[in-house]
Amino acid sequence: MRTQKIGVFISHIFGDYQTKLCQGIIDKATEYGFFVDIFCTTDGENLGDYGKGEKSILRIPSLAEYEGIIFASSTYLLDELRDDIHNMLCEKCHCPIIEIAQESPAFPTVTQDNLSPTFDVVEHLITVHNHTRIAYLGNSLEPKYSAVRLKYYKEALVKHNLPFAEEYCVDADYSDASIRSALDKLLNLSERPQAIVCYNDRMALIVMAWLQHMGYRIPEDFALTGCDCLAMGQENTPSLSSIDFPICDVGKHAVDALLTRIDGKNEASPLVVRSKVVYGGSCGCSNPSIPHLRHDHKLVRRIERTETALLRNINMSARLQGVTDIDEGADILEEFVRELPGLKEFHLCLYGDWNRLSRQIQTLTLSESEDLGSDIVLLKLAMRDGIRLPECTFSKHGTLPDYIYRNASHVYVYSPLYFEEKAFGYVALSYDQNQIQYPFTFFSWLMNLNTMLKSIVDKRNMGLLINRLEDIYTRDDLTGLYNRQGFKLVSEHFLAEAENQKQSLFAAVFDLDGLKLINDTYGHLEGNFAIQVLGHALESAVNDNDICARLGGDEFYILGTDYTDETAKVLINRVEKYLNNYNRLQTKPYTISASGGYFITSEFTLSDLQELFDKADRNMYTTKKKKKDGLL
Repeated sequence: MRTQKIGVFISHIFGDYQTKLCQGIIDKATEYGFFVDIFCTTDGENLGDYGKGEKSILRIPSLAEYEGIIFASSTYLLDELRDDIHNMLCEKCHCPIIEIAQESPAFPTVTQDNLSPTFDVVEHLITVHNHTRIAYLGNSLEPKYSAVRLKYYKEALVKHNLPFAEEYCVDADYSDASIRSALDKLLNLSERPQAIVCYNDRMALIVMAWLQHMGYRIPEDFALTGCDCLAMGQENTPSLSSIDFPICDVGKHAVDALLTRIDGKNEASPLVVRSKVVYGGSCGCSNPSIPHLRHDHKLVRRIERTETALLRNINMSARLQGVTDIDEGADILEEFVRELPGLKEFHLCLYGDWNRLSRQIQTLTLSESEDLGSDIVLLKLAMRDGIRLPECTFSKHGTLPDYIYRNASHVYVYSPLYFEEKAFGYVALSYDQNQIQYPFTFFSWLMNLNTMLKSIVDKRNMGLLINRLEDIYTRDDLTGLYNRQGFKLVSEHFLAEAENQKQSLFAAVFDLDGLKLINDTYGHLEGNFAIQVLGHALESAVNDNDICARLGGDEFYILGTDYTDETAKVLINRVEKYLNNYNRLQTKPYTISASGGYFITSEFTLSDLQELFDKADRNMYTTKKKKKDGLL
């Protein structure tokens, strides 16, 4: 079993930044022989109440397993979830923690400087390309970071004795209209800028498209730079000069910093990984561009993969619709697991209480409390290299059972399973060669799985509610036997079956002796108690296939088949014996006794039922009279 593990908390792992960051962590950790568990969420997506269960990520890890933790706090969109993870780490984690953050870190930090290289870009335009009129296009959607890059832009101008001109600094968002408006301001200046430094590549590419549309040449008429080195910008013509974020290096440095602290060497100052400038054709450098054709081909392949994944997810949603049993669901799910690209292992882990009834449902359905234990996990579906492994239960002291860890992958990615505030469990994924392939479309794949689990729980609850409603409609509250409506429903099928099988029919009627005296002397509660005792006596005496019902008051009906006079008398004797034994043991000031009568016939139709019970009733009153006259 593995002993050296690093835990990683990150959000939106399908993002380009997050994927590269995780890959850097994985590459460096496995180089040192450490295993990596990545706990990922998608907080902040606009999913309504669906996302309330995101906090269940806190329930997955057993923090005592880890030698160290890396907390990518800057990837969380919701302060609440980020703070919850922070509080959990502070309270329950006793190993070193490294935080990857841009600001206000709570733990020793590795951060990325992607702001100050703006100075290098401006200086390059001045010293290499001899530009003196340089504009800055900021981002109105991210004013904080945009202002910092503007500061470094100014510093570069000051260093080279160039005046800062307010009119050369404009802001825009990502819309075409906003960027076109900002461009118009720059183009209408008496001295138009020679170069434009854009907040990021996305804005720079929109600016380039507009300038080329208007007939300007890049870089002959305008030099242009971006920031974040998108593949689209590098594969553009001309290629975009930009700032390359060494994201993988940030992950690797985070592991180095963590291992240093694991070894007991604490470094107080944060580790800063500086971004570097990549000079392309858009600023006037001779860096060759990659033809559009190659980039277009990549886009076509990406669109094809996305469309294929969406169609599979739609098919998956349709197949899982209506699943009522988790075993059936796991069998269907296996088919779709096999279609996930690059997947080495898949594990569906459900908490022991994943389908537990809510307190409200327990109350409404009179169900017993379920105490399944929150520390038990069911490994419902386990697959490795395309082979399905045995399911099992295991203690939540580990995120996976011990037998999975034998010959296990070095890296697992954990995603919580939930619907609204209900936590079901989690999935654990590992990939070939530890190369993460967690696309955005897998998010909808997980939603299909969550919806199936929610549907199974809802149908269980609904089934119990329906059964309870049926009981209310067909069962007598006092005795639990069929009431008049219930007796009518079940007797029709019972008679049809008896007629079809050519069976004789047995109809019996029982009522209490002296119920009026009990009610008048001791009260109706005691009368009800006596009725309950008779109901239990009859229920214990009848055969398994017989129908026993209380039609009202102390009147009970029994409907059976293939009785003889001898077996009928045996039933009556059982009832009398039950009541006699009860009277000997109970301390009530009255005796509970009953009289019964029956009628047996082989000649009947569905319309004869009430007539049969009328005959049994007359026989019952004959018995009652004999008791009163002392003849029995």
